[in-house]
Amino acid sequence: MPSATGPQSPPTDQNVLASHLQASIEVERSQLTRELHDDLGGLLVGALMDVAWVETRLESPELQAKLRRAHDSLRAAVDLKRTLIEEMRPTLLENVGLFAAMRWHLGKFCEVSALQCTAELAGPEPELDPDVAIAIYRIAEEALRLISTSLQARSIALSAAVGDSRLLVRISHSGGARSHAALSNLPEFASMSHRISRLNGELTIASTPEGATQWSIAVPIDTSD
Repeated sequence: MPSATGPQSPPTDQNVLASHLQASIEVERSQLTRELHDDLGGLLVGALMDVAWVETRLESPELQAKLRRAHDSLRAAVDLKRTLIEEMRPTLLENVGLFAAMRWHLGKFCEVSALQCTAELAGPEPELDPDVAIAIYRIAEEALRLISTSLQARSIALSAAVGDSRLLVRISHSGGARSHAALSNLPEFASMSHRISRLNGELTIASTPEGATQWSIAVPIDTSD
């Protein structure tokens, strides 16, 4: 039998605290990504330019080799900075859209976890408020992590589409078929469920005819534009 979480319930002190913490974390992530991009990025690029300038004016092979090593280390630091920014607050989400960001995250996630993954994100993509977009992205992010670690899935299929003024995100997986009640004590699941509730959305967990388990996350959106 399918199990589901319904729309948002009246706020409690616990729900208010959870909402505040999630919102505060997003603000701090956004501030940190700006500092990494603008401040640290500028320092690293400036150092790279100085090292390259000095390298062309040295005749000592030994000193040139050390400068090339310093140049490579700085370049690696630039790449690490970009990775950290994308993991904290994906630029794809703001520059391209939610579907592209979710597809990118699924690819990176499955590359690291060695899972078999497929994605079917059907357009046209809705124009979402930035707070709604990042909330849905975090929901998918938490769901993937939970399915991989706690349910030990071997394969994951992600899909998203718009219909009947709702954004429907489906995640099918080969892991354990546990109900909402059985998952409710897991912190990751509680965090994800709270995000869905804040969006007045609904999570349904059901078995598919192929024997997999499907999580369906339906979030109401404004499609009037």
